[in-house]
Amino acid sequence: MMNKKTILIPFLIVMIAIVGYLFYEGKPQAFPDNSYAIKAMNQLYAEANVSGILDVIPLDSKHVFVPFISDDGHYGMSFWEWDWFQWKLRRIDTRGEPYIWKIDEKDASTHYIVWNMDPKDELSELKYYLIGERGAYRSQDVDSYTPRVQLGLTVSLQKHKYGVLPFPKDWVELINGNLQMNSLSSSMYIGWIPYGDQGKVTFPDYTINGSSYSSGRFNLDFVRILNEYELEFTGNIMDTNEVINIHEKVDIGGYGLVVKMNGIKSDEPVIVFESGFGGTSDTWEKLQSELSKRTLTVSYERAGLGRSSSSPLSRTSENKAIELHKLLQACQIEGPFIIVAHSLGGFTARMYATKYPEEVKGIVFVDSSYEQQLIDHPEPQFEEGSIEEVRSSIGPDGSYDEMLLSAEQVMESKKKDALRNIPINVLVGMKDKADGSSAWLEYQQEIAKLSDRSHLLTIDAGHGIHMEKPDIVIQEIINMMEEKY
Repeated sequence: MMNKKTILIPFLIVMIAIVGYLFYEGKPQAFPDNSYAIKAMNQLYAEANVSGILDVIPLDSKHVFVPFISDDGHYGMSFWEWDWFQWKLRRIDTRGEPYIWKIDEKDASTHYIVWNMDPKDELSELKYYLIGERGAYRSQDVDSYTPRVQLGLTVSLQKHKYGVLPFPKDWVELINGNLQMNSLSSSMYIGWIPYGDQGKVTFPDYTINGSSYSSGRFNLDFVRILNEYELEFTGNIMDTNEVINIHEKVDIGGYGLVVKMNGIKSDEPVIVFESGFGGTSDTWEKLQSELSKRTLTVSYERAGLGRSSSSPLSRTSENKAIELHKLLQACQIEGPFIIVAHSLGGFTARMYATKYPEEVKGIVFVDSSYEQQLIDHPEPQFEEGSIEEVRSSIGPDGSYDEMLLSAEQVMESKKKDALRNIPINVLVGMKDKADGSSAWLEYQQEIAKLSDRSHLLTIDAGHGIHMEKPDIVIQEIINMMEEKY
């Protein structure tokens, strides 16, 4: 009989303990008052020097987010969890940039973005994005394609500079679906863009400075700051405000090009900048800034350059013209266009005018290449590497062989005489020419002969006229807009 009691009593004690644990753990006590929380934070991490609590925000019954301010003016965050009969401080951070708090790492419905922005950064809103890059791959002779994901959400900071954002339902469904298939791509991520007054991107210098201390296991993920050009434009440019300022990535059919659209809606032609070989939109910054005061301006990164995706098409001028047309269509920008083309970009402008003549109001050639220039020098002149190596591997904007093919394309396009009735301005830089100024001028004169409405201007500048003498190029574009020639 004693043996049975001896066995029963410990058993009952264990059962009571289990029931008690489940009871108390299932019903957490009220969160401590502010003085207790401040004391606990300073004891765990004295460098935080917490002086005041801004709010106490429960995520659920067992997890609480507490934004605070310190004596030295830092705006920080603390993360609390109910565990083993008490509220435990899991992490304290003296900076307030966004993080993702994952209560259950495998269930996105328990994921929250938290932040506490420093008012000195003068931010008005935050935009959060769930982004998944598109991808294509082949496995066992089966082609697979993963479309791009770009889901955004805007949070106003007008009332509070801190906050908690549960993952939206569409984010949860997408992420959990990938988790269930065990295929959540490393290319899928969450990012944010901070905006100040007048909708301008503003870097949060004060918010991101600080340090942190963690205690125990804790699932917290960093949220990286995005650049606007990492986004893809999915709207209609004509539906935007009167003042247009867009710098985003635009899908043109399975790959994306980064475009910068600045200006105002007007009855004047849209100005499209076409860079020279390997050039980016930055080279047009001065011109775009000035001309955007009177009309819409467009610059972009060709496929493979900057943040633009690589293209499945060869890098000939005809294909570049096709991609430019797709880009303008995707942005729903209607012509007529004045194309301002530098160097080898002149080939692309000519192919564009040949393929889409009704869209081109005029072309300003800025020290443009001429096909005979390449035909006269079919072999590239480089000090290192065999001719075969150099011709096939110049860079992402094309090989020398593709340059030669482009020259043949524009030579062939002259049969259509597409530029005959299009106004063209030919700007010629007369300094530092490898072939000599007289030979270069002859090439430019041949370009001018392509139209019955041409104007040629020689300029005391090198090849980059638009960077050396931007005011002259701006005036020539305006002259074309105003039909002065």
